[in-house]
Amino acid sequence: MFHIIISTVHKFQAIPGIPKIRDGYNPATWMLEISSTLVEANINVDFAEIYAKSTLYRYDFSCYSYVIFVSV
Repeated sequence: MFHIIISTVHKFQAIPGIPKIRDGYNPATWMLEISSTLVEANINVDFAEIYAKSTLYRYDFSCYSYVIFVSV
């Protein structure tokens, strides 16, 4: 689980304008703070658009499509 959290933090920090997480800071708290609509407006990004263009979105979509197809 820890590697997933670190990977998510790195992905967020790769977005221009996102502040780096401080040493010892709770990653969940940090992600909630930096993914707010206020931060989006301040740094002029759209997290939904970034996600929609990501490989994670394509992976999630393919998994959900498979589950829907198999359960029908």
